[in-house]
Amino acid sequence: MRLPAEAPPGMHPPTPSPSRRRSRGAISKRRLRRRGVTGDEERGAGERALMRAVLEDAIRCLAGQVGRSLDRAFLAAKARAWIERRDPSWPFSFDNICQELDLDPDVVRARLLAPANGQPRMKNGQRCSRVG
Repeated sequence: MRLPAEAPPGMHPPTPSPSRRRSRGAISKRRLRRRGVTGDEERGAGERALMRAVLEDAIRCLAGQVGRSLDRAFLAAKARAWIERRDPSWPFSFDNICQELDLDPDVVRARLLAPANGQPRMKNGQRCSRVG
């Protein structure tokens, strides 16, 4: 029996059988194994993927590649503040994300902030070369 989008009070939509629930998990595990992820690597893979996406988004914001042109300076400033802040208590802090991704936070921070720390940029975002 198919229920409408909103079931009347007292009626609940049917739940999938336990075998269907298990098969969905097995499919995702098979996919992970095909990609070379097994055992302990499988645990936390989603969290690490999210952390990688957060770091990539911050890098794009810092480079001015995200958002409307009017918002880019604001987004770059927010990304810069997040990268500069040292807050080990927050799980998604820059330092914690770098450490979880096996990156040295100080090295990554220095590389990301170096172009803006004294190296001039042209209007299109490319770095100017120094003469002499």
